[in-house]
Amino acid sequence: MGRGALLLTVLLVLATFPAQEASGKKLRLKNKEVALIEFDFSLDEDVRRKMVPYEELFPSLPSSVSEGDPVFFLLKAYTYQTFQRQAERSLSLLLMPLNAYGKQWEYDQYGFPATNIELAQRRGSSKIYVRLKVEVLRSPESGLSLGAGPAVETHLKPKDYLRPRVKINATFYPKLGVVPIAVYESDFQWENPVLLQPTMLDGLVNSRLRRDRASLREILDTGVSSIIEEIARGKSKKL
Repeated sequence: MGRGALLLTVLLVLATFPAQEASGKKLRLKNKEVALIEFDFSLDEDVRRKMVPYEELFPSLPSSVSEGDPVFFLLKAYTYQTFQRQAERSLSLLLMPLNAYGKQWEYDQYGFPATNIELAQRRGSSKIYVRLKVEVLRSPESGLSLGAGPAVETHLKPKDYLRPRVKINATFYPKLGVVPIAVYESDFQWENPVLLQPTMLDGLVNSRLRRDRASLREILDTGVSSIIEEIARGKSKKL
């Protein structure tokens, strides 16, 4: 390969990397339109199993969703709404409507975008794209957290409570180029056990916001706050 051809090849490779953020600068999101291209949400089987006795408290699927799990849908939808609300308030960005690109994009059974970055860039016009991954996991139950306060009932067995862990990954992409411009991760472990009873769903299946005891809503809120804080700090993982 001649020197001219080699130089051209190098330039083409470098062109696939975003010049600004690859230099280590903080990703600027203020007043930027950001489009969600995928929301990968998973709910640990053990956590889901503990929801079974309370399934009747969850609303039915909306008419726009033909089939699926109402429990899974509500938790997924609430988590995204919380991310959107906190991101727009704390990061001053604008998350576009989920169906902003209509039939040009692909969607999952619950109506969330499920589009690869190449297709999103080809058919979209956003300045920035984001892929979210949220995992609601069971925590290792070798014992209750040492951080539990004196009011915690330490005689509880794991089958009687929830103590989830919430892991979130937010990967941002530029308008052009498939290489991410920033990747943020958070890993939040809820410490005190949440009793398995109808009140643990307050704020999710009804409008009651509890102050006297923890709820699953509070756990999801705090998990989302953790990733928002990571994004605000601007400490992206090394790509």
